Amino acid sequence: MRLSSKGHEILFLVDDGRSSRASRWVYSQLSDLSVRLARTLFANPASLARDAVGASTRTISLQGIRHLATAVPQNALPRLIRTFAPDLVVVNSVERWAWRRIRAVCQQFRVPTILYVREMDSLAHAPAGLPDVLLANTKSLASRLISQGFACEFIPSVVDVSVTQTTSSRQRALVINPDLKKGIDFFWQLAKLAPDIPFTLQEAWELDADDLAEIHHRVAQMPNVEFRRRIDPGPSLYSDTRVLVAPY
Repeated sequence: MRLSSKGHEILFLVDDGRSSRASRWVYSQLSDLSVRLARTLFANPASLARDAVGASTRTISLQGIRHLATAVPQNALPRLIRTFAPDLVVVNSVERWAWRRIRAVCQQFRVPTILYVREMDSLAHAPAGLPDVLLANTKSLASRLISQGFACEFIPSVVDVSVTQTTSSRQRALVINPDLKKGIDFFWQLAKLAPDIPFTLQEAWELDADDLAEIHHRVAQMPNVEFRRRIDPGPSLYSDTRVLVAPY
């Protein structure tokens, strides 16, 4: 957003959390097949089929800003580079195999890459493929990468706290982003051990149907837990919050 205000044109390409798991499953199977057929006459057809999954995008709005979303962002990248012609590509919060593909595509088009490490899972990305610029949003992550021999700069995430300022009733513990991959199992144990504490599970990224069903099933068994669908950042987000719980 800060770059946009300075006249830079930015295009956001994100993982579509609402897309069916079928697309992801098909992509994983075709990826495996393309590896196994790498030295055969069927290598090219398998790779073409793999790269076609998620190549098209749909437009969504996140915090009032236009984003392009797909189940497989790395497959949509080649077309977007041709049409948008970016000066550079900034990558964060992707799987390692996705990072490898993104880096390879950018090298093909001679577009520099910036890898912005924001979670522990991304520490293995640099060894898998070094970007042109390596950044981390915490000093601890930057130190880990530097200790591995990589040149890494620390740049904290920009957070505009003014949009969520409020006077809270301080009634509930707020758990943001109840993603099944982000340690939510710890939260279920905590909620059981503290039945007198009211908890709110706040969706951050839109969950798919299976994950939503699992959360609703769990919440129905815990009278001290409520689930709240995603809302844009604003005063209502923390209007009843006393403490934030980070399960990952």
